[in-house]
Amino acid sequence: RNQGVTTVLNIFFGPRINGIFGIANQVDGQLINFANTLTAAITPQIIKSDGQGDRNKMMLLSVFSSKLTFLLSAIFAIPLLLELPLVLSVWLKEVPEYTDLYCKVILYMFLVCELYPGLTRGIQAVGQIKWQQILTSFVVLMPIPIGVVLFKLGYPHYTIIYLMLIAQIVSAGITIYFSKKYFKLPLGPFLLFLLEAVVTFLGAYY
Repeated sequence: RNQGVTTVLNIFFGPRINGIFGIANQVDGQLINFANTLTAAITPQIIKSDGQGDRNKMMLLSVFSSKLTFLLSAIFAIPLLLELPLVLSVWLKEVPEYTDLYCKVILYMFLVCELYPGLTRGIQAVGQIKWQQILTSFVVLMPIPIGVVLFKLGYPHYTIIYLMLIAQIVSAGITIYFSKKYFKLPLGPFLLFLLEAVVTFLGAYY
């Protein structure tokens, strides 16, 4: 996805906008490395629980992992969002126009990603990854062809990062659906967690 978006931005808007997207991805990459470390620590327990036939424990660990990862990720991401202009000015000295916007939207996307990593691990533990992987991969790649069409119609360069954010939200919905289907994720409590996470984020950020 990122390589495709990079190529499209470079073709339509040149290296300057492409460079801004690259800066945003550097910020995102550091946070993703941190989040992946958290998820990796609990993944063996999720897989072990399902292997032992304790699907209820596996489900609880999957949900707990998602909550913990989002909480710890938000602890880093929200202060970064609040002080992003200062951080960018210290890091880059001369901050290109739209860098702040790109970084913010990419960080929103990161936080959406960290709402459900445990569910992805739960689906992997069950062994029913085919359609979840196909559909989520298709969705997260769709901003590339849609972006090409919109750019040909004259839409601004930052349209594609909003498309990426929307795609990530849709991908989350797909993963939640398959979690409900494959290991009986309690939909009500998990949706309540999502609502609480969004409200907490909005309250802290705005």
